[in-house]
Amino acid sequence: MLYVIGIGPGDPDYVLPVAFKTAGKCQVLAGGKRALALFPGGQQERFRVTGDLEDLKNFLRQRLEEGKDVAVLVSGDPGFYSLLGFLRKNFAAEALQVIPGVSSLQLAFARAGLAWQQAELGSVHGRSLAHINPEPGVLLGLLTGKDNQPQKIAAHLLTKGPNRQVFLANNLSYPDELWLETDLHTLTRDDASYDNAVVLIMPAKEEI
Repeated sequence: MLYVIGIGPGDPDYVLPVAFKTAGKCQVLAGGKRALALFPGGQQERFRVTGDLEDLKNFLRQRLEEGKDVAVLVSGDPGFYSLLGFLRKNFAAEALQVIPGVSSLQLAFARAGLAWQQAELGSVHGRSLAHINPEPGVLLGLLTGKDNQPQKIAAHLLTKGPNRQVFLANNLSYPDELWLETDLHTLTRDDASYDNAVVLIMPAKEEI
């Protein structure tokens, strides 16, 4: 069986018990460096996931053919911008079992004390800013990336509409977590580097 396990935003406190239990019974663990570090010890074979997805696919197929249970550890929740889509394309649905996790967006909305059922969620990690809905009345929750940092997102939205309140979370749940309450204008003048950030962009005041 191939288990796709969500490991939350990074801190072990946000990993569900069922994730630890499921990973613990697998003979093989596959994941990034930070993901594998959450599951120390044991005699399991470990495979470091990089950008070479073809290598990952071949490794997983070989281990499954050997009759081994394999856990693929993915950040946040598997259902939101993870390897799950790739794995569903390359492995039979009946061979997959998905274990949910706490997404960084879920934690960010909790930090802000906001309900998020009406929010529009997305990611600009490796994707064009054109994917962002610029409507000022929309509550946005976005995963960012090195190429599309929060300052770039703020500048983009200001070309489309008014200034808006922003919650910025970098390295959520880690010891060096940063939580910043700002606005689009102020954020464009911020020269800090946010390589692992989530931004929540509030509706413009006149639209609330």
